[in-house]
Amino acid sequence: MPWFKISCDNVEKIRSFPSIETAYLNHFSQNLWSVKIKEIKLKPLNSKQLEKFLLEVLKGLEAGLKLQDVLTYISHHESKNNMALIARAIKDEISMGEEFNTCFKQLVESSLQGYCDLFICKSTSEQLLSHLSILYEQISQLRLWVIRLQKSLIYPFFVIQLSLIIWLTSQAFTKTNNLDIQNSALIYFTISLTQILIFYLFQSSLILGLVETFFCAFRLNKLFNLLNASLKAGNHLQAALTLLPTNFNHKQIKQELLLVYYHLRLGDTYLTSFPTYWFPKESLLALKASCQSGDIIRAIETASHIHKQRWQKRLNFIEKLCPLIGLAIAGIFVSKTLISIYLPLLNIG
Repeated sequence: MPWFKISCDNVEKIRSFPSIETAYLNHFSQNLWSVKIKEIKLKPLNSKQLEKFLLEVLKGLEAGLKLQDVLTYISHHESKNNMALIARAIKDEISMGEEFNTCFKQLVESSLQGYCDLFICKSTSEQLLSHLSILYEQISQLRLWVIRLQKSLIYPFFVIQLSLIIWLTSQAFTKTNNLDIQNSALIYFTISLTQILIFYLFQSSLILGLVETFFCAFRLNKLFNLLNASLKAGNHLQAALTLLPTNFNHKQIKQELLLVYYHLRLGDTYLTSFPTYWFPKESLLALKASCQSGDIIRAIETASHIHKQRWQKRLNFIEKLCPLIGLAIAGIFVSKTLISIYLPLLNIG
């Protein structure tokens, strides 16, 4: 829903209404006729901003402050204007009786809204600190993976840029044909633009969708990480399974989660309900044992640990592979530079 800045009796608030007409009618029904309403744009929090916002809220709550006091502090002291507006909007909505999770969910990117349902939906004031801590932990984990992937690109991108500049400089001195120089410059700008676009992807949530699409280890690690955390937040297994699909883009995982939910609803055993490839090694033994004991927690925790190790290995491999690819690309342009410099000398000889 759109957000509006409402001024009435020298008091300003930020509220959410379906339309500006609804906002005016709401205030006119309270005999507030001098109200002024203006639609404003609130940019949803991305993963980086959400992590910072949650950290500030948690610090305040752990210090013993009330939620509204924490939000007031952020709205007055946060240097980034958008985050201050979001804190103020949540505070104003809560003061009018709205639930925290309802308005909070509207102010984060759509790809992260499923996390709000998973961890802070229907949280009481006593549970809110615990649930926000779990949410912060999950968002921080996502950010950590993205940062590691981003850092793995810095060195190869620098080497590629350096080799391109050397190659382009040699082309400028050795080539007399303007068309050849223009083609070289076009290659340079194309590669540079590609690098900029890749860094842009890492700043947005799109990179997580791409990683989820191409890496099964990431999908399963994310799945069991979220499932394990959701159960610790107090959600029942079936409730967690109905909420988890909103956190994935991958069709197969979404379909499998729904099938698991319906199998459990029909009373099937855990071994029949869950895909066996979700539970590698000893976690499969724990899953089989859960059919007798009825306790699925141990199987989920074991699988979560195994998939975390597997994703860490894939991540380590990617971190090692990126510099090699960068050096190979740089080597191509260095070789072309050396050839362009020494070929005339060889022809003379």
